Amino acid sequence: MNKYQSDVEISKRLSYILRHGAIKERIPITNDGWVLIKDLLNNRQMKGVSEEEIINIVAKDQKKRYSIQGEGEEKRIRANQGHSMKVEVAMKEIRDATLYPVVIHGTYMKHLNSIIKNGLQKMGRLHIHMAQGLPKDLKEEQSGMRSTCNVVIYIDIEKAMKKGIKFYESENGVILSEGPIDASCFKEIRRYPSLTIVSIN
Repeated sequence: MNKYQSDVEISKRLSYILRHGAIKERIPITNDGWVLIKDLLNNRQMKGVSEEEIINIVAKDQKKRYSIQGEGEEKRIRANQGHSMKVEVAMKEIRDATLYPVVIHGTYMKHLNSIIKNGLQKMGRLHIHMAQGLPKDLKEEQSGMRSTCNVVIYIDIEKAMKKGIKFYESENGVILSEGPIDASCFKEIRRYPSLTIVSIN
């Protein structure tokens, strides 16, 4: 296994524990999602992984999926969003929709009919994830849209907010909502990356 593959594997384990598996793995986790790095490294999933490797992976993560704070024995880590476990994600409620002119959700054509019929759903996570623009339009890579998506849905968050749907911004700029967000709040749907319009009529 080369260094890149090793980092990818460690990152996947890190994501699993911090977003989904800490309780199942019996790793102590705070109400707001923090895990002591020493507890993380003592888990079987992280066998052979060093604190330095964890810190380097977090530092190199362009999407800023994780935060680290503290020193020594008290150094801890958390995922900034994407949890299926019940944790209090650090985020601020969006009050002024005009400050967020572009909000998109990336998905796949095979799911589109269901989304149009049932709206955007959390699908087992705490929130629906959205980005503040296409990857090519952002100054830096951002979470909220997978690179493999082949459809993007542009969300009218002002209209959705008037319906009582709340939106939040996470520490790393991802737009979050508990939803559901129905199709009447979709501005438009485009194929990605061609950006050709998809008709929903």
